[in-house]
Amino acid sequence: MDHPAFLVIGAMKAGTTSLFRDLIQSPAIHLPEKEPACLVRYSEAEALTAYRKLFRQVRSGQIVGESSTGYSMLPLYPGIPERAMKILGRDLRILYLVRNPIHRTLSHHYHAMSYRDAPADPAAALKGQPLLIEASRYAMQLEPWLALYPSAQVRVIIAEEYYAARNNIVNEICRFLGVPEIDLTSATVHGAGEERRIGRWSAVRKSGWYRRRLAPYLPPHVRKAASRLLLAEGPARPLPPDMDCLLRLRDVFLPDVENLTRRIGRSSQPWDLDETIRRLADSRTEVRIIRRTRS
Repeated sequence: MDHPAFLVIGAMKAGTTSLFRDLIQSPAIHLPEKEPACLVRYSEAEALTAYRKLFRQVRSGQIVGESSTGYSMLPLYPGIPERAMKILGRDLRILYLVRNPIHRTLSHHYHAMSYRDAPADPAAALKGQPLLIEASRYAMQLEPWLALYPSAQVRVIIAEEYYAARNNIVNEICRFLGVPEIDLTSATVHGAGEERRIGRWSAVRKSGWYRRRLAPYLPPHVRKAASRLLLAEGPARPLPPDMDCLLRLRDVFLPDVENLTRRIGRSSQPWDLDETIRRLADSRTEVRIIRRTRS
């Protein structure tokens, strides 16, 4: 097969790297690399060519997939579901991994801050960079996909549930994709990947020239080696935002969480946002006390 039968569309900072590493343990699944983002980076004709190059090593009987978090980043990348329908067809299956939206947003901010793409103050960053919030509005991001694909072909995975019952969730996904189940009990447990690295290489890596002209031809292990050699350790995580900012986040996300809950047919919401902001506020206070004590 020369194009994906399924997509992992995101969300960024919600565990997609861990899921990618788990899915490639299945001999029946072919995921060549993470974040090729063919539907973002290329025209229709170029995307098909890029897919053929990516999937040159597919073995007989394998199902082919792609994992690219840019596919759930409205309004930054509009029209992706329509492009997927046109290029990949109606039988496509979609996996969407989502995480507590407040935690995901703050993790996204830390990621951007580490690459010097956002100020250290999360409240200032959230005000000036709407995508940090928009990428956590999961029902909104999912709506265009559900407008084109039947709900039976879309699987939403709650990251917290995935990490709590990894083997069970991965085998649910295997059944969803129509491949044999696998045993992950002895496999490596992958962390959340919160540590960040910074340096000039990060700017090169994000450039359009690199993504279009160089990255597709570099094996993943070469790109990872370059990052390890050329990037320094990132900064310490900032304090959580103050209570006013946390309350604003809750008020933005709550209607979307309610909509997502209805969409996936659950009787209760996946996350308690009030408890989330209480814990973050307590954490902020504790860290400030510790820092004052040490100084």
